Amino acid sequence: SRPLIIRQTTILRARAIEPGRIPGLITTHTYFVNEGESSLPTVSVVVEPKEFFDPTIGIYSNVHKGREAAGMISFYEQSQELGFQVNAGIKIGGENIWRFAQKPLNVKLRGKYGDDLIPYKVFPNDSRSLFQEIGFRNGGDNWANSMLRDAMAPFIVQGQLDCDVANYRPVSLYLNGSYWGIHNLRARHGDHYYFTEYQIQPGEYDLLTRERGPEGVHLVAKSGSDTEFLALEELARTTDLRDEQNYAAVAEQIDLDSLMDYLAMVDFVHEISYIHNQEFWRDHRPGSKWQWAINDIDRGLDLRHIADQRIHSFHFNHPLFANLIVNTGFRNRFVQRYAAHMSSTFHPERLKAIVERLAVEVDGELPRHIERWASEGGIPSLESRDREVAEIKQFADERADKVFAYMAERLGFPASTSTVTSNQSPEGGGKVRINGVPMLPEYSESVRLYDNISFELAADASPGFRFVGWSTGDNEAVFTHTLTGDMAITAMFARSDEMIVPSVVETNLTLSANSPYVAEGDIVVKAGATLTVPKGITLRMPVGASISVEGGLRINGTAAEPVTIEPRVGAEHW
Repeated sequence: SRPLIIRQTTILRARAIEPGRIPGLITTHTYFVNEGESSLPTVSVVVEPKEFFDPTIGIYSNVHKGREAAGMISFYEQSQELGFQVNAGIKIGGENIWRFAQKPLNVKLRGKYGDDLIPYKVFPNDSRSLFQEIGFRNGGDNWANSMLRDAMAPFIVQGQLDCDVANYRPVSLYLNGSYWGIHNLRARHGDHYYFTEYQIQPGEYDLLTRERGPEGVHLVAKSGSDTEFLALEELARTTDLRDEQNYAAVAEQIDLDSLMDYLAMVDFVHEISYIHNQEFWRDHRPGSKWQWAINDIDRGLDLRHIADQRIHSFHFNHPLFANLIVNTGFRNRFVQRYAAHMSSTFHPERLKAIVERLAVEVDGELPRHIERWASEGGIPSLESRDREVAEIKQFADERADKVFAYMAERLGFPASTSTVTSNQSPEGGGKVRINGVPMLPEYSESVRLYDNISFELAADASPGFRFVGWSTGDNEAVFTHTLTGDMAITAMFARSDEMIVPSVVETNLTLSANSPYVAEGDIVVKAGATLTVPKGITLRMPVGASISVEGGLRINGTAAEPVTIEPRVGAEHW
């Protein structure tokens, strides 16, 4: 009957109780008092204190990794608007990074806690708006230095590597009302991820990891079985893959570009913990192939390893690579694809821009984080963090030359290289891929490749354009070439009959009949607006794009004149 006075950040939980009736649901709110404005989203994690901090049973105090505590997660945008609030199970995460004072937390929604999914667009660069699992990482083994190396991974991968990767967003976290510092909010991959991303039902895929245990590194089936993968490794080990028929029997089971990209990433950043930190998967549908994920790179991009390599280690610790690399075709595609990545995906200016942006993003919150954790082994000062950022940038500047220096020697081919300079006409008409890797002219129009090893050139028309030919006279969008010296080439495009759908529909819009339409990316239909698609329309979607409907969507296809929504050329799915 009296007012409750709150003078400091406080967790308030309330429940309606009436004799003779079932108690009501527990309502939880976090009241932030005199905390100041954060430059990051704010997360409040509320748990029963003894479940986390009891000297005997507390999972945080004692690192009981197998146990799960019930908790409530509230996420507030920087504007202080509540994004989501869910009840979930919380575990201590990480293979060994729980040894730090600030521990990683894995969050999974289970119906028994009250909620099944997070219905929110957690990551601004991701169209997904439903999540079953998330994690709050501490930066991994980079916790005491910068907390940025692992955070770079999704932005290095995005649009460039054919690998899965966990998305990232930094947040300021409070645990039971106490400031707990910067955490790296990461997506986690489980049943719901594979269903929404690849339309695979739970139980219909094999998800495998290599992990370290008491008896060394071993294979673990997180979902499904390891039987088919072990059979694949055995086939690769016991047959001579220099024979093309034997090679094809192995290669047809693997997404080779995904494997090559994984190996290139691990080698380029020189991730020293990859042996016991691998993840790969395949669904059970006929014709499916094994694909790889980029896990942690928190021990990579280390200037102390600027001239070191993982290629030699792959021969002993990555059985598939060790057997596949004897095949000339595999080796040639791998080294030229890796080389193409170094002029695009791993271009120094691109990597430096990524780490600089991530560093600036947390700068406003970092002093308070340091004040909280420096005395317990965390980042000691702003100056030390900035030195780490400078080292990452230096690594980016110097790494490619080191890779070119050892790659040819280690894999046994001549080391000479030449340059391909690619242009597009008109500008914006399309893009060029080399061995499947998108070139990034905003960083460089030139690509350094190995001489006398064939590679693939491909032209992809932008939405609203079509490919018409190469300046060399070749008319096929994809062709193979071998360098013996520097080369310049232009991919030529012309306007097509495609009409571009606006990326944001804010007022009612009806597409014109009988015209093919194409999206440039995600399509968002805002609240209060309706997008109407008449019968007979074809709508082409790029890879990874979604249609997000906050207002209305009317698709008026008929049996005689259906509406067709299909992947655009070059996209396997959308």
